[in-house]
Amino acid sequence: MNDTKYNGWTNYETWRVHLEMIDGYYGIDTADISDAYELGLILESYCEDCLESQGSGLVLDYALAFLHDVNWHEIGKALLESYEPVVRSSNLKGISP
Repeated sequence: MNDTKYNGWTNYETWRVHLEMIDGYYGIDTADISDAYELGLILESYCEDCLESQGSGLVLDYALAFLHDVNWHEIGKALLESYEPVVRSSNLKGISP
């Protein structure tokens, strides 16, 4: 993983995925998730599923390679710190990526 900072995030990939695929997404109930690593794994799976549902081939391969450089733990930590009160108060139970 590249450690070059970008807009306050670990790298460009982390910033871009958070901005385009995660920011504003409240479909994950974090009430039972207190670990940023665990949430990061859920988010990674969610993003991979989103991309794979769009097709296959070379473009998908490049997109998945892009996701490989994302710091999922950092995004999970940011969600737990920033969005937890919003998600808990909205009672989005049973919704998962």
